[in-house]
Amino acid sequence: METNELTGLVARAAELRQKLEGRLPPRVQFDYKDFLLGVVGMSHTAVGMYMLMLMHQLDKGSLPASKQELWPIARCHGELEEMLLHLDAALTKFTEHEGRLYNKRALQEWIAAAEAMLGFRERGRAGGKRKAEQLKQEPF
Repeated sequence: METNELTGLVARAAELRQKLEGRLPPRVQFDYKDFLLGVVGMSHTAVGMYMLMLMHQLDKGSLPASKQELWPIARCHGELEEMLLHLDAALTKFTEHEGRLYNKRALQEWIAAAEAMLGFRERGRAGGKRKAEQLKQEPF
């Protein structure tokens, strides 16, 4: 993935997070077929770590690049060497950018959901303004 593309996506997501004022989209599109194809060959543990890391990114915006900071997010339990192998497998789905990790597809889906959420809010606001204008022109 091109750095410029990821830079643009990260910037757009940051802009949307600010506009949403702490609210987050309640859902994003999740293509389960793409997910299943993407995790072929991964262990069950690595798939679980990957899913937890995706959910963290959707909630917080990004992941830390440090494995030490990822450890509790991915819920690594067990022998260190074995867990690192699973974590490394999950990390193949993320790209580092400016010290943070991002899954491009999750970022794109979050942006689409946030834009839709803002669109609903704007359409609702516009509808309320129209109704207020109608009431001014046509009192009870």
